[in-house]
Amino acid sequence: MSPPLVAVEFLTSRLKIQADEIAVRNHHVTEMTGITHVYCKQTIGGFEVANGDIDVHVSKDGQVVAYGDSFFKSAAARHKLRRRADIWSSEQSGPIAEPKAAFATFATHIGQSPDAGRMAVVPVDSAASGTQQTYLIKGVPFVDRDVSAVRALIQTSEGTLAPAWEFKVHMPRNYFHAFVSADGKRLLSLVDWVASASYRVVKLGNNNPADTPRELVDNPADATASPAGWHDQGTRRFTTTIGNNVYAQENLNGTASWEMNRRPDGGSKLVFDYPYEASKPPADNMNASITNLFYMNNIMHDIFYHYGFTEATGNFQENNWGKGGRGGDAVKANAIDGDGTDNAEFETPPDGERPQMRMFAFTATKPSRDGDLENDIVSHEYGHGISNRLTGGPDNADCLPDGQAAGMGEGWSDFFAYWLEMKRADTPAKHVEMGKYVVGRNIRTYPYATDMKSNPLTFGQLLEPGWDEPHRMGEVWAVMLYDMYWNLVAKLGFSENRYVADPTKGNTLALKLVMDALKLQVCRPNFVNARDAILQAEQMLTGGKHRCDIWRAFAKRGLGEGAKAADSIVTSTKMPQNCNA
Repeated sequence: MSPPLVAVEFLTSRLKIQADEIAVRNHHVTEMTGITHVYCKQTIGGFEVANGDIDVHVSKDGQVVAYGDSFFKSAAARHKLRRRADIWSSEQSGPIAEPKAAFATFATHIGQSPDAGRMAVVPVDSAASGTQQTYLIKGVPFVDRDVSAVRALIQTSEGTLAPAWEFKVHMPRNYFHAFVSADGKRLLSLVDWVASASYRVVKLGNNNPADTPRELVDNPADATASPAGWHDQGTRRFTTTIGNNVYAQENLNGTASWEMNRRPDGGSKLVFDYPYEASKPPADNMNASITNLFYMNNIMHDIFYHYGFTEATGNFQENNWGKGGRGGDAVKANAIDGDGTDNAEFETPPDGERPQMRMFAFTATKPSRDGDLENDIVSHEYGHGISNRLTGGPDNADCLPDGQAAGMGEGWSDFFAYWLEMKRADTPAKHVEMGKYVVGRNIRTYPYATDMKSNPLTFGQLLEPGWDEPHRMGEVWAVMLYDMYWNLVAKLGFSENRYVADPTKGNTLALKLVMDALKLQVCRPNFVNARDAILQAEQMLTGGKHRCDIWRAFAKRGLGEGAKAADSIVTSTKMPQNCNA
């Protein structure tokens, strides 16, 4: 049986829907794994549900290994709709707007004033367009091709199914995909397929403006993770540092209010290009700082989306695009927060409640320096949100509260931070220091290093006075992960593309294993639990091909076979017997 047929059969059985409610749109095979990815749309009465998507992933032997859907689920409503001759008209309680009137609602939203008298609506041959009657709107002054208008169905944020006019609007600098309610009064969804934006920032892979000059980065948004770009929430677009993934603003007064705080405005072309002068205090470089904070929050969102931090697993998005999870929780990121100094914070409530990142000025130098411009600090803080949402599930924010669990929370955040800055030219001799820009020195006890002389930390260090503090325990966990990272890179090499979770390259495999393990481990894990979750993740992903490389990293630092972490700490450098050959 072909993969598309396997997918349809699976869906009719699992979701209890009819085969004629499924339209296979496309499918392709990933050669490395042999998995066929099948993408479908939900159809009701001949109409595709615009945001009724499903993906089914079929192995070489015809088994469904994963699936996800955003189908309209109400069986009663679907049955009622299927029996109606004209679903679209019958679902609209009031008058139905003409395409021109509905289009005017969209045009007004984007600041345009179309002349209705100049526009003409021409139907496309119904035999070619099928049930979803298509029209062309001609004579629109601000577009560079005729506007396509189609009768469609769309799921609303209230969980209902609404008839809508679907428009595809090609403009010189934008290509909008819009849905307006059938009565022409409400914009239901808006996506711009052109994501043109520029940001002068400390570019991904670099750490701070003292080490590497800032660069003007064009269009960094990832189309899969952020399908509407970084400044669009579906029904609202912004030219400031607001988007679907983060609200970034100053909070110099350190107050609880933030909605109306100052944000840089990139204008209609979304150009965020601001100067930075090292001789001035953070407040004088505010626009540069907020821009970098906005950039790094979005970078973290987009990259980690590809490693499993998605809508369904509790990521931070205002609009979840019908892909599961709860929306309304884009990060509130306060730059140069006046409520503190010499620190940074991230609070992570359950999915659907807004997290908060607070970045403070650091006073060790004169003038003081801004944590918003040191990427490893921003990524470290965001990393707390990732590990807290993934451990124990997105609705449980209490799984890394204290003890070894809290310590590893700090360690995972350091791992994420240094992982993002690794380069192909780096070697296992590389030493990584954290927070050096804002403080002028490494804020950790030792640099992260594979050399035991440069970093002698082992699991047994947790028995020493003062090493039960979370950041110090985190150093122990993070250096174990550092050794694991280098074992895998030495064996498999390095991928330049951080956005692909490639299990055949060492750096991307290391991150994928850590991310998968966060989902597999128990709530309130200890070091042994977390180690075993990584080993389990590797077995599930690559069949144990690299288990000994992972064991070698942990055993080197005293977390080998037989180590204990629950009631008392027992160290071990023992390798499993089948890894000693």
